[in-house]
Amino acid sequence: MQTSSGNLEFVGAVTDVTVAKQSEEKLRRSEADLLEAQRLSHTGSWRHNLLSGEVTLSPEIFRIRGIQADDDPSRAEFFFDRIHPEDRTVVKQIYERARIQKTDYESNYRIVPRDGTIKHLHTIGHPILNESGDVVEFFGTATDVTEQCQAEEKIRQSEGQLRQLLDLTPMHITEFGPDGTPLYNNQASLDYHGVTLEEHLGPNNLSLQTIL
Repeated sequence: MQTSSGNLEFVGAVTDVTVAKQSEEKLRRSEADLLEAQRLSHTGSWRHNLLSGEVTLSPEIFRIRGIQADDDPSRAEFFFDRIHPEDRTVVKQIYERARIQKTDYESNYRIVPRDGTIKHLHTIGHPILNESGDVVEFFGTATDVTEQCQAEEKIRQSEGQLRQLLDLTPMHITEFGPDGTPLYNNQASLDYHGVTLEEHLGPNNLSLQTIL
C-alpha cells in the first residue's frame, strides 16, 4: 500500500489459531485412541454405501480379513466371496432382509482369507436412511471371535470325551439340577432302569426320588 507521501506501507493481521490447533490435536488423539481400541478389541468398522456400492473400512478390518495390497475390497462382493461356502447364502439372506426391512443387521459366520485359514466373525450393522426413508448406507463393525469359538469348541470336545468315559464306567452316574431336574444319566444307569437318555430327560423322566 502506498501512502500519500509516496512511501510503501504494509498492512496485515494476526489471528490467534490456538483454539483451532488444540481442536485439531484433540481430534487426532481421538482418532488414534479409536484405532488403538479397535486393535485391542479385534473389532473393525465398515461402511457400505448402497447407492454407489462402495465399501470403506477401518485399518483393523484389513488385518482381521487378511486383505492384501493387490486385493480390491471396495465392493461388497469381495467380502461375500470370502465367506465360508457353508455360511455364505445365509449371511447374504440376513443382510438383504435387513436392507429390505430397514432393520439392524447381525450375523455370525466364518471367513476364509487367502492364506486358507478359517476365522469366525461377529458382524453388526445399522441402516442409515435418507429424508425419504430409504436405506442408503449400512454402518457397522466386525469382531474377530475366532479365539472364543475355538475355546468353546475345545470345551465341547472335552465334555464329549468326559461323557464317553462316564458311559464306559460300570458305576451309575446321574446329574440333577438344583430343582431336581434330570440333566444326565450315564449308560450303566440307563441300562439298569431300562430307559433311553431321551426318556430320562423327557416329561416322564425318572425323578430324583426314583433314582435314589
